[in-house]
Amino acid sequence: MRPILPFRNRATIQDGLKINLGQEKVLKTIPARNITANEIEIKYIVDFYDQKKVVAYTNSILGEIVLWEGDNYTQIGQWTDQDVQNRIFEILNINN
Repeated sequence: MRPILPFRNRATIQDGLKINLGQEKVLKTIPARNITANEIEIKYIVDFYDQKKVVAYTNSILGEIVLWEGDNYTQIGQWTDQDVQNRIFEILNINN
């Protein structure tokens, strides 16, 4: 059995090596991943009445969710927690 010899002639790059490819190039394609959850927590909701928009801020990957804006904002009027839940289900395409 031959002994395993240590690497010889190996160079160490101290500060990294940047190689200009000359153009934008796809180096690796990563397929889309599904991120799942059985609940989301809404931290707070802001009603931007001057912009006619209601935004829910979550602690999940969703981040912020625009619930209503424009004409939909006008139509919903005074919304309730149940309205928010129904709208989240609609946005996430959940049949309840």
